Amino acid sequence: MNKEIRLLALGDETLSYECERKAVKRLNLRVRGDGSIYVSAPMRMPLVTIEAFLTEKADWLREARARMLAHVKTAFLPQSGASLPLEGVEHTLLPVKGRGAAVRQNGKLLLPVSNPADFAAVMRALRRFVKSEAKRVLTARARQIYPHFAHRVPTFPQLTFRWMSSRWGSCTAAKNHITLNEKLLFVDPALADYVIVHEFCHFEHQDHSPAFYRYLSGFYPNYAAARRALSAAAIPEIAIEE
Repeated sequence: MNKEIRLLALGDETLSYECERKAVKRLNLRVRGDGSIYVSAPMRMPLVTIEAFLTEKADWLREARARMLAHVKTAFLPQSGASLPLEGVEHTLLPVKGRGAAVRQNGKLLLPVSNPADFAAVMRALRRFVKSEAKRVLTARARQIYPHFAHRVPTFPQLTFRWMSSRWGSCTAAKNHITLNEKLLFVDPALADYVIVHEFCHFEHQDHSPAFYRYLSGFYPNYAAARRALSAAAIPEIAIEE
């Protein structure tokens, strides 16, 4: 195997790094934007040489990681024991060695990965979980809400789920289509319901006119408070890739 995750003791601190053997002539060291450490090394270079180089660069590594993490102020670090809100309830993230689907259990999110110490692999597994779980949870809530709008929307709309930066949802009534933000997985279900109701109301009014808000208030009277709560919600940034 040309790639492996290794642990390196640097004084009182232990860092994990990804080492890739490839056709290069010299060592290359990089700290990624998420703070993880990557090394590419010649195929036959001894491990002791690689780790001596890393030890020599220890101060630079610490400074570079601090700079990267400072730039991603809302970045979620997928490490064991990290707190992750799911449907408004804090869960403790526990990467475990194994295969299969993630499991929510007694306030914990058990996330199977081949190597729990592999920072990048845990993040990829978490991304997959969020995409699938957001689709499952938000589809179920939309189906519960739909009967209130069936008189206006005869066929349950097509749903799309995306990780969006500036919108919680959107509706294209002419195409019977609603898009929902995967970040809604992290907020209280009542707030996710507000967004879903809001988008269903666009089948009646395709704008944000006073008439739209009067219509919305008939289904969700506290919509203004819900909108403020969404604006203040702390959403972990896990860099979902489309």
